[in-house]
Amino acid sequence: MRLFAFIDILGMLIAALIGSYIFAKDSYSRINKIFFINTLLVIYTSLCEYFFITAPDIAWATFWQKISILWPFFPAIFLQFVMALTNSRMDKNKIANYLLWAPAFIIAGLHVFTDLLYSGLAQSWFGWRFIPSDNILSFFITLYFAVCGITSWVIVIKHYFIQTNKNKRNQLLLVFSGVAIPVVSGVLSKAVLPQLGYDIPPINSFMFVVSSFFLAVGISKYKSFLIEPVDAIKRIFAATPDYFIIFNQDEEILLTSDSFLNVSGFNEEEMLGKKIDFFFRMNNAPAGKALLSNINLEMELYAKTNGNEEIPISATSSVMQNNLGTEKAYLLLGRDLRERKRLEKELVDMQKSLEERVEIRTAELAKANQVLEFENNERKKFENALRNSESRIKDLFENAPIGIYRTTPGGKILLANPAIVKMLGYDSFEELTKRNLEEEGYSEHDYSREEFKRNIEGKGEIIGLQAKWVKKNGKEIIVRENAKCIYDDLGKVLYYDGTVEDITDHIMVIAAFHTVIANQFALFSDRVIVRRDYSAFAGHYIFSRI
Repeated sequence: MRLFAFIDILGMLIAALIGSYIFAKDSYSRINKIFFINTLLVIYTSLCEYFFITAPDIAWATFWQKISILWPFFPAIFLQFVMALTNSRMDKNKIANYLLWAPAFIIAGLHVFTDLLYSGLAQSWFGWRFIPSDNILSFFITLYFAVCGITSWVIVIKHYFIQTNKNKRNQLLLVFSGVAIPVVSGVLSKAVLPQLGYDIPPINSFMFVVSSFFLAVGISKYKSFLIEPVDAIKRIFAATPDYFIIFNQDEEILLTSDSFLNVSGFNEEEMLGKKIDFFFRMNNAPAGKALLSNINLEMELYAKTNGNEEIPISATSSVMQNNLGTEKAYLLLGRDLRERKRLEKELVDMQKSLEERVEIRTAELAKANQVLEFENNERKKFENALRNSESRIKDLFENAPIGIYRTTPGGKILLANPAIVKMLGYDSFEELTKRNLEEEGYSEHDYSREEFKRNIEGKGEIIGLQAKWVKKNGKEIIVRENAKCIYDDLGKVLYYDGTVEDITDHIMVIAAFHTVIANQFALFSDRVIVRRDYSAFAGHYIFSRI
């Protein structure tokens, strides 16, 4: 086997290994995807180069030379990689991308369908080689490769000097080396050495393998390519059942979670750029102004679906702004209330139905008092119906997914369904009732029993109270509680009836969202400040695209 043919085979194996290794580290990362595509180009061009060099005759050499059409895309893919790595504005500029990729497609087309780029093939000491044409197209191809290479260098160097993170600067040096190797080798092998009379074998494919190795070292050693902030945000958006929507000061939607797209029936293109009022309302008014003015306050909104239905959601909005305070973005976090409202409505309807039936039957029995036998029969029917209704209420009480309780102002627990017993880690309701809430409450850390009683008796009810409760084993959970006072005929408080929902996982998702964005702060921006406990990098990322 000829030496340079063997080098091509070796290059393919190395490219396959490092490409698969980097892609397996994080298949979500856009930078890792671009790197993987680059290694696929290397494998393909090395394969074509191998068969071209070792072709048995000129016909096969011509065939393999013609189908090696991907070589013009190397400058474009390298520049695209650099723009994505440095988060360059050019990466999102459509015109810049057209100017980047259009010449590669044109050169590839000329390579396949014409003979304008080559004047023929010839045998050399290392195998077949092509003879480039001496025309203006060769000049433009060289110019295209040079412009892409120099632009890549300029972007990397500029980004290097504005970086303060040592690891990032070291990584950029590796990237610069990786970009420089194929450019320098291409100039030497295609321009300088042939002019000096040296017959150089095709080594560009292997130089791209060496270049990819430098990039892979940067990825593996410094790990900053593994996940980008936007990837982290999208993963959180995709992982949580809650609804995330980011919008700007003009109430235009910038980003939305897959969970809301799935439940609403809209696609991303239909939502991005639209006003928040088009999709949400509060009572009978648009929700945009309320979300902008009631920061960090829980509100009940109605979300519009593609089928013109409305979904009730519990929503809060948070604000992010740049370091000058001149630009803002807002995060809407919503939770579907349909299941909770269905359960509450069913409880209310059953209670109302039972009360109405009791009133009706009582009146009927009073009128039928003269006919004892008839009254007894009817009473039995009523008692059976009452037992059936009570059984249904008991089943609903026992199997409800949220906690339901009744306590006295004195701290005694009168009722608690299995959901709340399990939530607090007790083995039975009897064990739970041994705990007196006046002596040993559940929210001592941030919301005392005295404060709870003062608020609920002052307002008659509490809605959406968020507090920490302590389980039997001492572990804290975060709950959302709704409760109201039950009075006697004289207006004295008899009980507190309420429902409670464990939202610990819900809060942890939000905390994870904050943490991921905050962890990217040091790597991607040292000029953006944090507002409202959210990473300012997310705001910086969003504002750069508004």
